[in-house]
Amino acid sequence: MKRFLLLIFLIITSLIFSVKISVLCSPDNADALKWLAQEFMKQNPEIQVEIVPLSWEVLYPKLLQDLRSQAGSFDAFTYDVMTTGAVSFGLVDLGEFMKQHPELVPMI
Repeated sequence: MKRFLLLIFLIITSLIFSVKISVLCSPDNADALKWLAQEFMKQNPEIQVEIVPLSWEVLYPKLLQDLRSQAGSFDAFTYDVMTTGAVSFGLVDLGEFMKQHPELVPMI
């Protein structure tokens, strides 16, 4: 489910910005995300997705620092469900976002 939401986020982001998308993730998600990114880029060659695997010890503090400072150092990230409360203040509800911006939701 997290991977599907991430893919939806990447699609929505790509519709807003034609830029390189940087995704921070833990090593256990990296292989699957790299495959998803490659498949996505085949269908959207003008969009580059960079998967950046970091150990949890590095990833978690980096996420918290970036979210608190609102620096926007990266475009998307994965997190462990057990840490949702710690990072939730920096998350966007994609369901609400899609309702507020229907023009950005791809027709399937």
